[in-house]
Amino acid sequence: MSSDTPFYTFTFKYLNEQEVIALGVTLPIVGIFIVGLRFLTRRLQNTKRGVDDWLILSGLIWLIGMGICLIDGAHNGAFGSPTTAAPSDLTPEEEELYTDPSTTFGQKLKFPFQIFIILAYGSIKLSIVAFYHQIFVVSKDDVFNRVFKISTAIIFLWTVAFIFIIIFDCGMAVWENRGSTIVQLKYCAIGFISEYGLAISDFLDDIYIPLLPLPIITCTVCVQHSLDNTKSDWLLNTADMKASIIFEEEDCD
Repeated sequence: MSSDTPFYTFTFKYLNEQEVIALGVTLPIVGIFIVGLRFLTRRLQNTKRGVDDWLILSGLIWLIGMGICLIDGAHNGAFGSPTTAAPSDLTPEEEELYTDPSTTFGQKLKFPFQIFIILAYGSIKLSIVAFYHQIFVVSKDDVFNRVFKISTAIIFLWTVAFIFIIIFDCGMAVWENRGSTIVQLKYCAIGFISEYGLAISDFLDDIYIPLLPLPIITCTVCVQHSLDNTKSDWLLNTADMKASIIFEEEDCD
């Protein structure tokens, strides 16, 4: 960036209305295809649908809701369109408090959109943990059963906590979510902080959840390795016994 470029100039390209609509259509279609394949596989294998299947289905419902918000916002000029300038006849004080109708509509859509995101994240994460539980836990007394239950509780509380943070990010003045930037900075400062908290905690969850079954897999591999060693020792011992019997028979002869 050159020295004469203002620090507030963004070098990336914003999405336009058509791209936002394409995103709102593509994501649900891909989700429907993937979840449909999952349920089709269950049917072909004649296996009972589990909690993990219904959780991933609920995640798909929230994803469809996100797509509807994106399409509605782009169609009405709230997403993917340049912000309309304030009328020229406003005073500086009025201009700071001015919010154009498209921005207000966008804030109205952003409210359910963020809630749908949290619900989708929570449903998908809980579905993965439930899938792990179904595969790896064989006994209620298993230590991993308690680990999975604790993980489920943490993800559930994480989902509920961020839903409440989104709803009450302006305190009890929930309606200020639709206000001007000045008003939001005054009443909704927690909302800007919570976005960082959401991003960081979601990233940590995305690391933790794939690593969750690794101890079980490691133990299974270790047990299998131990069994293989035991089989090898048994075969060697058997071979030694047979050899000893043969040698004893030869000595007797």
